[in-house]
Parts: sequence; C-alpha cells; structure tokens
Amino acid sequence: MKHFIPLIFFLSALLLTSCQSSKENVAPIRVGTSADYYPIIFKKDGQYQGVEADLAEALSIELGRPIQYVELPFSSLIPALNGRRIDIIMAGMSITEERKRNVKFMDSYMDISQMMLIRTAEMGRFRKPGNNYYVNSGMIMGVIGDTTGESLAQKYLTKDKIKAYANIDDAVKALKSKQIDCFIHDAPYIWSYTNNTKDRSLTGVYWDLSKEHLAWGVSLTNFALQKDLEKILLKWKLSGFTSRIVQKWVPYRVNYAY
Repeated sequence: MKHFIPLIFFLSALLLTSCQSSKENVAPIRVGTSADYYPIIFKKDGQYQGVEADLAEALSIELGRPIQYVELPFSSLIPALNGRRIDIIMAGMSITEERKRNVKFMDSYMDISQMMLIRTAEMGRFRKPGNNYYVNSGMIMGVIGDTTGESLAQKYLTKDKIKAYANIDDAVKALKSKQIDCFIHDAPYIWSYTNNTKDRSLTGVYWDLSKEHLAWGVSLTNFALQKDLEKILLKWKLSGFTSRIVQKWVPYRVNYAY
C-alpha cells in the first residue's frame, strides 16, 4: 500500500497539470465592442464594465472559454465579424433589417428607444402645443455614425442638418459648445447621463423616438456558436439572470406619456 501513495500523488499532480494546460489552450471568445456606451459597455480604470461586460463574464464561465476583448469603432464591428477577426459583437447593438443581412442576432436582452439630450437652458426650443417635443428642421442634430440614431435623424432631417461623430464624448462636447442643437442616442445613456452627472447644463428629453431591441451579433455561418448561445440565453431568461444584470446597471427608466 505504501508503494502506491507516491504514485497516487504523482498521478493527481499530473492530472491537475493536464487540466490547467488544457484550459490555457482553449481558444478565447473574441468579443468585439466599442466600449464607449455607458451603462451598457464601457471602460473604467482600464476594466470593462456594464451590462455587456457582466454578461460576457458569465458567458465565459458557461462556455469554459476566456474572453478576449477586441475594441473597435462601432462602425467597424460588423466588418470585423464578417472578416473573422471577432467571434461575437457585444456593444449594445440594435437589431435592424439592414444589419440582419450581415449578422445573426441572438435573442434580445433589452428593449430601448432613441431619446434626445439637449441644453437645459433651451428646452423651450423643443416645445410645441400639447407639451410634445420635436426637432425643428432648422436645428442641427448630433448622432453617432452608423447607428440607429443616425438612421432616425435621416428620416426627418436633411443631410446638412445632421452631424455624425465617432463617439459619445465628442458628441456631448459638441452639444455643450453649441456646435449642434441636440444629440440623439440610446435611452440608457440619456437616462444615466442626466441622473448620474453633476453637470446640469444638459438634460434629457424622455420621449421614445423609436422602439429597438439590443442583442448580441454573431456570424451568419457560425452555427455552433449560435446553438450554444441560444441555450445559454434561454437558460438566463428563464432564471431571471439577464433581467437582474440589466436592472443592476439600468435601475431607472423615464418615459413621458404621449
């Protein structure tokens, strides 16, 4: 019996080493994100945080694969997916018919709308009888390029009245410096900005200007990953896990009644 004890320890150590080595050799999930969309996905102190970040961490555990973030401009995410430089888009992307031609969207994890951010002192410019808000055709609207906000603006304004920015920070700076009259973006950002910032020079206009669904995007031909994600998302939906993560980061919602 004594002769078997060293052998048992040797085999246990060998098995542990093998398991660790196997885990290290597992291919990571390459997550494409723009990481500038608070509270959905953003960076703070060099760490990814927000709804998508928490879901990505849980996804890593479910799949037994590490997460490798690939940070790109929002407009570069779909080309990167189709170029196989990333495996999944987790960037607060809305489902649209145009995008569905190039992306397989998974089950939506959150419903949102487009809303406006304006200068507080100029709220009167956006009023009309009935206390409704609108964008006068003479006003200049700021948007993020290649987003549903830009698509919405293009329905109502001429090209010269729309200014597209690469990121949210640039658009907010332009609004403060009066280069634009309003900034249209996803509701979670507008809610969070007006409730979390000490700067009261800007305020949100809480009319739902659209109805949208945020979801992860994967390659149209990556059937194995699609199948895995479908099972995981269904499991999370039934357990309430996804709802709890969304509630953690978006604890309040403000919508004016029509």
